Amino acid sequence: MNPMFKKLIFFLILSSSICFIKTYANTPPSSPTNVQTTAFVTDIINVDELNEQLQIDAIFKYEWNDQRLKFDPQKENANYKLYQGEFQLAEVFQGWRPQVSIINEIGSPQIKAIQLRVNYDGDVTLKEHRSLTLETPMKLDKFPFDKQKLKIYMIPFGYDIDEVKLSVSPNAKMMVKEYVKNNPNINIAEWNLKDYKLIIDKPIKEYYGPAKEISRLILEISLDRKPSNILWKVLLPLTLLVLGMWAIFWMDKEALSDRLNISFIGILSVIAYQFLVEGEMPRIDYFTFTDSFLLISFIILFSTILESLIVSRLIRNNKKQLAIKIDNIFRYLFPLAYILLLVTSYLIYI
Repeated sequence: MNPMFKKLIFFLILSSSICFIKTYANTPPSSPTNVQTTAFVTDIINVDELNEQLQIDAIFKYEWNDQRLKFDPQKENANYKLYQGEFQLAEVFQGWRPQVSIINEIGSPQIKAIQLRVNYDGDVTLKEHRSLTLETPMKLDKFPFDKQKLKIYMIPFGYDIDEVKLSVSPNAKMMVKEYVKNNPNINIAEWNLKDYKLIIDKPIKEYYGPAKEISRLILEISLDRKPSNILWKVLLPLTLLVLGMWAIFWMDKEALSDRLNISFIGILSVIAYQFLVEGEMPRIDYFTFTDSFLLISFIILFSTILESLIVSRLIRNNKKQLAIKIDNIFRYLFPLAYILLLVTSYLIYI
């Protein structure tokens, strides 16, 4: 047989084999293929309230069965095959694997480590260690006593629910409290990780293709804010500042200029604190507890200006006894009203 003819036959056989492998590698093993999912948060890197972003490190594990990958452990002299790193998965492994997309992730995916294991019975396990930056809207109405439940949305990219279905692994054991206790560095300065869990969400509509539904999982991360920073640096100093304005009701009732100067200093201080708080918050369209606290402080201080003007006007109209009486009433009304309004605000928001 002509050597060139032999080479041609060999090339055709090799080409058909490659085409078969590529086709085989791109098809799910069953309809639908059930991909059992586990997620484990290894580190909370940053919580950015201003931009409503969350940065974490997490390990994801996906498990499914592909009978086409079964092999004889005696012939292979091993019970499983292991593929590590992106090169081996892309160039060496010829089976199918899901591409799970995190739809609220910002920027390109950052995979720190990846490993795929194929057991002799066709069970496949894919593990990914990923660094994620996520867009996560926050509910800040109770700030700084807020508790956030931040969500990560996961879908099998390119497959509808009849082809690939994501589910929560029954063997997923998330020992969060024990892990946090043994690894305190997972928490960052202002937040405590309380819990996280995988939830099966109702399927979503596929808008970028045929009108079909897509399977979706939600990884919900529960964080509690540590309020001490805002309490000690903003709320407590501001409370003492406002209560310090109480002194004007013991000042000379005819010293209008001095009384007004003290009131205006207090108002300017409240405005300065307001700018400080706004620099740490996104542009939201609702009032937070801290906003309410600042507004109450502003109103109380503004009322001292009105009271000083009324007292001064009464003295000029020869009604000094009435002016003294009003001043005496405000000595008790001022702190009581301020504390009562703050407590009411706390009960409403918190």
